[in-house]
Amino acid sequence: MADTDGTEREPRGQAGPPRRNPSFPVGIDYHPVDDERHSWEDWYDKDIEGDFERFHATGLSLVRVFVSWRMYEPQVGQYSDDAEDRMDRLVDAARAYGLRLVVDLFADDPLTEPTAVPWGAKRDPRTDPYMIQREVALVQRIVGKLRTEQAVFAWELANEAFFARFTASEDLLAWVRALREAIREVDTERPILLPLDPETFMHATGIDATAALDECEIVASHVTAPYRGYAAEGPITSGPATYLSSFLLRNASRELPLLMDDIGVTTLEQSLSEEAVHLRGCLYSAVMNGAAGAIAKRY
Repeated sequence: MADTDGTEREPRGQAGPPRRNPSFPVGIDYHPVDDERHSWEDWYDKDIEGDFERFHATGLSLVRVFVSWRMYEPQVGQYSDDAEDRMDRLVDAARAYGLRLVVDLFADDPLTEPTAVPWGAKRDPRTDPYMIQREVALVQRIVGKLRTEQAVFAWELANEAFFARFTASEDLLAWVRALREAIREVDTERPILLPLDPETFMHATGIDATAALDECEIVASHVTAPYRGYAAEGPITSGPATYLSSFLLRNASRELPLLMDDIGVTTLEQSLSEEAVHLRGCLYSAVMNGAAGAIAKRY
């Protein structure tokens, strides 16, 4: 890129020596809202470019972003220009700073319910044929628009909060297959990610997710707060145990690229230095136990 005097300068976000390891990407969850005063109507109503500039400066490679179905399709078949513009801003920021996006298509949250479309009544988006038909249409709209965008790394079908409301393994598998086929009709290249840890998911729901995991190109492993309490905290003097991360990583291995997902402490009781020590331990475990990368739960 040339300046006004004709000299060449580095593209924005790419100056200086490389700090990221392409063979082991480290990412971050980019939550739409920061505090309890905000709702999903305030989705990404903040300085996206400034945040992505800091992510780049930190040496991150991946950013997980979340789609709100309720915002995208407020009326049946009518899609929000504002929601699509906000996704475009995320893509633009990722492109500008050399980051790549993991797009979570059906993120759920017990408090804000971003998948609770107002026209859905009491239909279950996990099993109701009409709701799944609408989900397929939304996915193909989003994927179709971004399928050639190099800033998009992978499609994540949903987050674990969405999957946790399934009540049968067969329903989970059928939903994953339906959404996977919808993506593959539009995009045959980008990997599809299922962020389910089989051990913690089985413990929380009683559902075996292994067949659904085998439908995807990337799987994940992570420690949840309830599972940590169920398993062990480790010696009191050492703070939150990090061995659970490596145990679950090995347990989740399915001969597919495996992300150590949602790493970091699960409470705000530790100091920043203690959090940093814990995060370094998780990252070391990820590298030593063959993970393909890692995504931290917060910046």
